[in-house]
Amino acid sequence: MAETNRFGGIPVSQKVETTNRFGGVPVGDEEEEKTGRNREQYFEGSVPRELVEGVASGGIGIVEGVLGAVALGSDAVTGGNASDKVTEVAEEIRDVLGLDPEGIVGKGAEVITQYALPGVGAANIVGKLAMAGRAAKAAKAGTALGPMSKAERFGLAAKQIGGAGVADVLVTTDGATTLGDWAGSGPTQTTDLIGLEGRERTLAKLGNRLKVASEGAVIGGALSGVLFPAVAKANEVTGASKGIKARIDKTGADIENLLQRNMLAKVGDADEVTGLRKQFANVVMFGRYGGALPRQVAEEKLLVDAKIRSSIQDGEVAMQGFEKAAAKYFKSIPPGGGALDEIGVTNQLHQYLGETGDTKARALTAMPKEVRQHAIRMGQERDKLAKYAREDSNVAKSNATFTSPDGKTFKQLLDETMSDGYLRRTYKVFTDSKYKPDEKSLKAAKDYFKSEPKNVERELNKIAKRDLGDELPDDFLVTNGLTRMPDNTIKVTGQVTDAVATKVRDSFLNQYQLKNRNAKMGGGRIAENRLDTGMFLGRKEFAQPLRQLMGEISDPKEAYLKTIADLAQFNAVDEYFGTIAQMAKDNSGIGKLFKNGEGLSEAQAKNLTDQGFVKLGGEKGTGSLPGPAKGEPTKLDDVISQSGWGSLDNHYVPRDIYNSLTNSVMAEGHWGTNALRATFGTFLKGKAISQYSKTILSPITQVRNFLTASLFAVANGNVPVIGRNSNLNDARKVVWANIMNKGDDAVLKDLTEAQQLGVMGTNTELREIQDALNKGLDLTAREPKNFVEALTNNKTLPGAGATAKAVNKGIQGVGKGLKAAEDVYQASDDMWKYFSYHAEQSKLKHALEGATRKEQVDYLTKNGKNLPASMQMTPLKDISDADFDKLLKARAAQIVRDTVPNYTKGASELVRLGRRLPVGNFITFPAEILRTGFNIVYQGLDDLASPIKGIRRRGQQRLAGFATTTMIAPVAALESAYAISGVKREEMEAYKRTFSPSWQKGAVLIPIGKTPDGKIEFVNYSVLNPYDSLSRFMNRAINEADTAGATGADPTEAFTKIMFGTLGELFGPFVGEAMLTESLIDISYRNGRTSTGAKIYNPEDAPGTKGIKMFTHVLDTMLPNVQPFDLRGGEFVAGRFSRGLLGTEEGDIFGVKSTDKLGTERTRLQELIRAVTSISPQVFDPKKGLEFGAFRMQQAQTNAKSMFNQKTDDIGATGDELERAFISANEAKLRVDKRYYQMFEDLRTIGMSDRDIRRVLKQNNIGSSGRRVMRGEFVPFKVSPNNRKEMRRAGILDEFPRARINEVRKLMKGASLQPDDQPYEQRPNIETQLEVAPVPVPTAPTGNRFGGVPVTAPTGNRFGGVPIPALPTPPPGPTVLPNPQDQEIQRRLNP
Repeated sequence: MAETNRFGGIPVSQKVETTNRFGGVPVGDEEEEKTGRNREQYFEGSVPRELVEGVASGGIGIVEGVLGAVALGSDAVTGGNASDKVTEVAEEIRDVLGLDPEGIVGKGAEVITQYALPGVGAANIVGKLAMAGRAAKAAKAGTALGPMSKAERFGLAAKQIGGAGVADVLVTTDGATTLGDWAGSGPTQTTDLIGLEGRERTLAKLGNRLKVASEGAVIGGALSGVLFPAVAKANEVTGASKGIKARIDKTGADIENLLQRNMLAKVGDADEVTGLRKQFANVVMFGRYGGALPRQVAEEKLLVDAKIRSSIQDGEVAMQGFEKAAAKYFKSIPPGGGALDEIGVTNQLHQYLGETGDTKARALTAMPKEVRQHAIRMGQERDKLAKYAREDSNVAKSNATFTSPDGKTFKQLLDETMSDGYLRRTYKVFTDSKYKPDEKSLKAAKDYFKSEPKNVERELNKIAKRDLGDELPDDFLVTNGLTRMPDNTIKVTGQVTDAVATKVRDSFLNQYQLKNRNAKMGGGRIAENRLDTGMFLGRKEFAQPLRQLMGEISDPKEAYLKTIADLAQFNAVDEYFGTIAQMAKDNSGIGKLFKNGEGLSEAQAKNLTDQGFVKLGGEKGTGSLPGPAKGEPTKLDDVISQSGWGSLDNHYVPRDIYNSLTNSVMAEGHWGTNALRATFGTFLKGKAISQYSKTILSPITQVRNFLTASLFAVANGNVPVIGRNSNLNDARKVVWANIMNKGDDAVLKDLTEAQQLGVMGTNTELREIQDALNKGLDLTAREPKNFVEALTNNKTLPGAGATAKAVNKGIQGVGKGLKAAEDVYQASDDMWKYFSYHAEQSKLKHALEGATRKEQVDYLTKNGKNLPASMQMTPLKDISDADFDKLLKARAAQIVRDTVPNYTKGASELVRLGRRLPVGNFITFPAEILRTGFNIVYQGLDDLASPIKGIRRRGQQRLAGFATTTMIAPVAALESAYAISGVKREEMEAYKRTFSPSWQKGAVLIPIGKTPDGKIEFVNYSVLNPYDSLSRFMNRAINEADTAGATGADPTEAFTKIMFGTLGELFGPFVGEAMLTESLIDISYRNGRTSTGAKIYNPEDAPGTKGIKMFTHVLDTMLPNVQPFDLRGGEFVAGRFSRGLLGTEEGDIFGVKSTDKLGTERTRLQELIRAVTSISPQVFDPKKGLEFGAFRMQQAQTNAKSMFNQKTDDIGATGDELERAFISANEAKLRVDKRYYQMFEDLRTIGMSDRDIRRVLKQNNIGSSGRRVMRGEFVPFKVSPNNRKEMRRAGILDEFPRARINEVRKLMKGASLQPDDQPYEQRPNIETQLEVAPVPVPTAPTGNRFGGVPVTAPTGNRFGGVPIPALPTPPPGPTVLPNPQDQEIQRRLNP
């Protein structure tokens, strides 16, 4: 008897005579069909060969089609089969020539040659003839040949489509398929020729040709746009693109209108937004950059950080020029040969930058001439920023009402402080709560006070005001020659004694130490961008000994950079606030949201606040800083807080706008709050460090970062090897200048422009890590400035000894090394963004040629919306070339910001919240891919809708680039790999379905080959394609649906897997466990196992051993991938790169073997290629896959049985509950076994023989259950002796429905594990089989215990058609049944 197999029991050697989906071809050892079109194809050559074969086969197809069309005419008259003979001859020619084009290259070349070229040629001929006829007609009428009318253009297009259709009819061959065939229905589904003869067959063939031609005409017409009635000009934009863009624009406008109504409508008004609309508005504000801010304001906000970074960059370039010139000078002179040593030159630089007049001039003269120009340039960079703040800033030119505590206006303060010698001073007493001055500083300060009796009196009077009687007792006054006056002031009547000088010195220092320790900020909201007026309002001048006492940071370079950074921030924020204020004046929409309070009456102001508006600054307004945690703010604090709004001072804004301008901060005063911040902030820093080590410090990730960044340019149609201004060398020069802070003036100027426009310095991963390290929870206004400061909390090892100096120097060295790695990572991103920025400029400039100046300006400014205020009153004809160039650069920068991932633009409240959670890795990046992917398509549609022909062509380029990057390239790579690698599509699908980890389920896996022992080698293309996430969730849905179908899952199970798999791919990057979080969960919640089941420690390990393994597991997430070892189970093992580079088969070099624990061999060439290209080939070993898969399935079977086991010791369990648990457990096992069987089927597909499968099962002690599953047989669980013991102990054994359970086992035993084709809803349920199967009442016993009732049931059920015994329908009482067991079953069914 033939063994039941996966072909439904049909012996594979038999021939199937019936017609099947293979056209009647037997599914066995039948002889291969003679035609080359249907024979099994194998790849025989290279890609060029496939291309040649495709072209040749397509050429033969043209001749075959034309001759076949002629033959069809003959067949229609004679009823013969001449057309069939044409097909046979053509196939014989292909066989003789060995033409069997395969893959996307071969098949694509064949289709293009046979169909596309004749169609295009015919359309061109028809078009030329039509145009010639039109010209002749005009000449005959004696009229000029004018532009074509809309009707003429449509008519021409129809003629061209008709010509192409005729060509398709002529070249179409028998067997050509249509989209209707692919869909299985529709008007273009071709007629099956099987069984047709004579004229009927001929007419069917002709009809098929017409269907192919009509489908081609429709598709061609749609692609060219000629079928859309809204076509404006030939070969121009389609009405579809205009319509789509219009709908998108309308949706955007509707959303902006909804947000505005949500903020402005009064309670009870008709415009009030409530319910779901209000919730939607809140979600939009929470999920987009800028929140509630109007889009123009959000764009201005985006540039603040870019402008600050650009100015700092200029200052750093100047300073590094000085440092290098000084180093070169000291190398050129003998030791001690110069007038000044390095410290002396540094001191002179400090004098030059911090003083004015003759002191400044003398300091410059004292410096070596080799460094003077660099010192001058440093001063010029500082002076440029100071001049803007003093003369050109909005607050300097405005009539700002706020004044300093001593009555000076802001303009007066700027004029006083913004002199040539302005240099920020920083003191350790303000930055370090534990600061203590050294003995030298204490002595210098004491000596200073001994020589300054007036200053001593001033400090003594401060003490006297607060003295409660114990600080200045009378005996102290008498002893030290001090006199208390009637008004309680203190007079120094003699020399200042040591005791008085010491007390005054300590009092002076203590007031600042206490101020620092007590300056804790209260909770509330702080302006995200704030005008730091405190740098002027709170500035005080101290004598040199007092500055030394307070711990002045005397390094002029540090003071210089601090000054540059503060001034840059002040100027950028001033410009930002000033621009918003100007927009509010000029734009009625923005003016509704930013209302100037000047001139408002008290009643009007109250009306605004009653509506929920917030007053920014001004009298009784909301400051830019929250108040102190304790006590009342000082007058100075109030002025600094109120003046922080700059030009927005005294403006009223809706609450949502205020929230978008500010950040929430936690109060610093409470122990619990501080503990929370410290704990969670430390965790977030740990999360950032783990991300930092696996990206910035990973050479492979560095290379991958560069390669993937290139695709952002390609996706926008900016290909680096073709097109205008596609010069990567220029981009390289600018990026190198950025890293090295040097370059010629033209390069640095262009770099500055690109930075100020927000194009560069916005890498999503790097900036996310830097922000997490620098800002922690982002709940406090103070943060460190760089990576090392973040790790060390901006502290250095105290002391002046050799050890402290060495440690601090080492920390600085590490910081420089890490900074270099960050620079390289950022440079990869910057290089491609700069390239895109210039490519956009060049292409826009070319595209705008021929357009009117109005059309050009309208496009560059989005119809005037982005026209700078300085040009708004300028007539178009007067816009200079320089102004036009600015508009061009601004538009190019805007396109790059919108279509290339940008960290700043991705910083919505939602994303910022996600960064502070213990889930998600680099969530900004996938969020930006979604945003920029949409924007690329929108920008392309926007350009297609332009009236400018060149811009429309640019839109086509952009959409073509995006389609190529996201769809065509992955498909082409995959199809080419299938054609070249020797790995079949079915084999990769089998791997993905059963053996791939979850992160590969939706990925594009490119096969690269197969080893002699059957292992599949592949690469994960998805990690190289940044746009993979746009299609990944759809791939996952398709794969899950395929798996559900292959395992026969029921609709609920299939839907659940598809839904969760798809949502997992879509939201996984945002809600998946962060690396650090995952490691912590592994050692706690998962009890020492990873998410994949790998063991971290043995539960029986000694506590110390277990602790070490847990610690090293967490530590491994923070170690960079560049290290030569990995941490596994608390042990150091050779890493992949080390095995490839140093490993040998015997492990005789450092004990490193070339194979890992799974038997995967690493070669030197493979690992070097991986390091250079970032492409990591992976290997799937079917035997290992079976080993691990069988273990998982056995565990799943155990889990299924536990559904019954957990009921057997339940004291309160009833018989019905035991029965349902048994059925549920076996149904669960059936589902598991179907997946188990599918695993065996997939292994067979991959090429593993049943013999090898059984050998692996035996080697891993997997018993008969695995072999039965291999045969496709289901064996339900038995009730074990242990189950009976547990039921006996629980006292429920009598409740156990033994007979019923036995029947259930018989019903289910032998059920097929193959997925059946019967709809799930038509499959009988096991409980229905038992309870309601209608059976005639028996009349007499006849040989079986069912009284002769046939032991059969309808076939085609979910148990594979195995006959299922059906219990009889009960008569009036159970006693008529033939035996007590059946009576008991019936009694339980019908109590």
